[in-house]
Amino acid sequence: MATRSSFVPASIVAAALLIGCGGENARTASLPPSGATSFGKGHAPVEPATHFVPDRIIVIVMENHSFDDVIGRTDPSGNRLVTPFLTQAALTDRLATLAFGVAHPSLPNYLSMIAGDYFGVHDDNGSCYAP
Repeated sequence: MATRSSFVPASIVAAALLIGCGGENARTASLPPSGATSFGKGHAPVEPATHFVPDRIIVIVMENHSFDDVIGRTDPSGNRLVTPFLTQAALTDRLATLAFGVAHPSLPNYLSMIAGDYFGVHDDNGSCYAP
């Protein structure tokens, strides 16, 4: 029988997978028009700046493992990557590596990561509830 404390991490993984599904490739979106100006004869108008807008964000949490334990680590023979998919993703996509836990059991960190608050939960007690 699954406990509530094991349900929360599973729910987070499921939510992350759903967020990562669907959509098209990442694209560039224009910022609001900035009043393009011409600088005299023969000069083209200034184009509005653009910024990267991702189609999806995938969060992978490797609890109790350091970055070096997961990314680029090879098997004992040194011939194969232990996590080839994650290593490739880390090398080609963007990383957010400056995130740290707010507490040191898991549940408050999961709550904070998803909801932005740990709601006063200080442990992994499966009997916690939202009023």
